[in-house]
Amino acid sequence: MPPRDSAAALAEIEREPTSEKLLTLEGPPIGEERPVVKAKVVYLGNMRNKSLSLRGRVMVERVELPTGGHAEKREATRVGRTPYDFATHDTLGRLIRARMMPAKSDPRVAGRRWEWCEHSDHLLYFDEYRRDGNREFLVVFDTETDKRMMDEYATRVRRTRTRSRREMEETIDGRAGIR
Repeated sequence: MPPRDSAAALAEIEREPTSEKLLTLEGPPIGEERPVVKAKVVYLGNMRNKSLSLRGRVMVERVELPTGGHAEKREATRVGRTPYDFATHDTLGRLIRARMMPAKSDPRVAGRRWEWCEHSDHLLYFDEYRRDGNREFLVVFDTETDKRMMDEYATRVRRTRTRSRREMEETIDGRAGIR
C-alpha cells in the first residue's frame, strides 16, 4: 500500500473511528519539521559591510501537478550554507540603494538594509542575536500566518533547549534519574 498524505489518513480515521488499520503517513519525524516562512531581516547594527553565512539552506523542488502545472516544494534543511549580505556600501564606498527599508517605515528601520530569509532556524538566530545587549536584527514577517508558524516553531525549539540544558545540569550534578 503506497504512503498517503496526513489529511487523507485523518479523513479515513474520522470515517471509521473503530478502525485499527495501520496507516503510513508522509512527512518528517516529529521535532524535525522546520517551517519555511518568508520574512525580511533588517540589520540594525552600524557596520557598513555586515555579512554572515549560516548553516542550512532552503531546498526548492519543482513538482509537476496532476493538472499539468508546476508547483514549488520548499524544505528547510541543515545541509549547505546560506549567505546574508547586509552591506550598505560597495567596494568603492558608494551607497547600495537596493533593499533599503523605505523612509516611510518605522523610524528604527527606515533606511536600513534588509535581506529575505525563509529558513526558520536562521530566523530564530536573527531574532535571538544580541550584541552588547542590543538587538542586531529585526525580523519582519510577510504575513500573520508566517508569524504564527514561526512563533510555534520557536516555542518548540526553546522548550527543547531548556529540557536539554536541565538534563545536562542534572547529569553533571549527579542528580540524573533522581526525582
